[in-house]
Amino acid sequence: MDTGGQVWDALGEATRRAGNDIADSASKTKLEFQIDVVNKEITVCYTEIGKRYVEYMMSNDGDAPGYDAMREPLEEILSKFLYKEKLEEEIAAIERKSEQIASDVSRLVVSAPTTEQALADFQKSKELLDKLLLNGSLSRKDYYKQLSGIQQSLQNALLRQIES
Repeated sequence: MDTGGQVWDALGEATRRAGNDIADSASKTKLEFQIDVVNKEITVCYTEIGKRYVEYMMSNDGDAPGYDAMREPLEEILSKFLYKEKLEEEIAAIERKSEQIASDVSRLVVSAPTTEQALADFQKSKELLDKLLLNGSLSRKDYYKQLSGIQQSLQNALLRQIES
């Protein structure tokens, strides 16, 4: 009996099986990924059906078949739509306020006739931004954006003073 040949045969068989297992595992993973994609597509379809059904029910003012059974979730969705509108209006108000502040700050800094005035205007604008940040009227992102703008304006005013 050739034990060396048997070892190599056994090793070859083990390698072949391992290769098959890897291929099977890769095929399984690929199929599971495809199933996940299909499940996501189905969820999108369900969501679209739900949206259309809600729109249909709301447009018929309770005259649609099955409205009574869906009244509670439909009223909840309606209240969420109204709340979402309110939040969007608040965001728009904050954005308008932020734009006004930016305009005011730019006007203050650009009109600075002297270095001392430019520094005073910068300090005044920064104090205003600090106040708005502290009372929650301005987000940190908007605060740093506005602060960067007034710092740039101050630098430009100082450069203009140096050049003149």
